[in-house]
Formats: sequence, structure tokens, C-alpha cells
Amino acid sequence: MANEIIAGQSLVLTLDTNNTLNAIEISTAKIKYKRLLDDYQGEWTATINDGQTTLYKSISAGVLQPSTYIFWHHITRTDGSIDIGKTVKKRVNAEGKFPCK
Repeated sequence: MANEIIAGQSLVLTLDTNNTLNAIEISTAKIKYKRLLDDYQGEWTATINDGQTTLYKSISAGVLQPSTYIFWHHITRTDGSIDIGKTVKKRVNAEGKFPCK
């Protein structure tokens, strides 16, 4: 994922779980986020690259507003165990504007 994202563009958000994923063993796979501008938190259901270590989600244009975001994965396995990933901080800038803080 690029360090800077322009608001209004569509993108594919990809997170590495550092663990091999088997779709049969996963109850839910989500990418969670926090927008630092106003502390808004949300989540998306993620797609699992089965047998790999990545989750991804296609984000439609206009979903992310200009701000700095923190993203992380949240996986619940069928045995009830939960895997919460390390956070990744990314900026979303308005087109033609100075970078957000």
C-alpha cells in the first residue's frame, strides 16, 4: 500500500498477517481502521488470499476522507482464537493539497 493516498481514488488495501491463512479455519476476517482527524473507527470485511498471509479489501472512490488513518487486521478463527495485527499508519490527502497531518 502506498504511503500517500489521494482522497477520491479507489484502491486495494492489502495487509500482511505474517501467518498462513486457511479460509476453512477463519470465522471472520476484517480490516479495521481509525481516522485520526475525529477518532472515527470503522471496519470492512476482508477477502482472504487462501494459503497466503494477506488480506485485502477494494475501497471505492470517495470512501476515505482526507486525514491520517490507522489500519490493522482482526481475524477470528473457528476455534474462537483472535489474531489482531500490527497497526499501519497511512495519509489520505486531498488532491492538490498539502499533506494532512
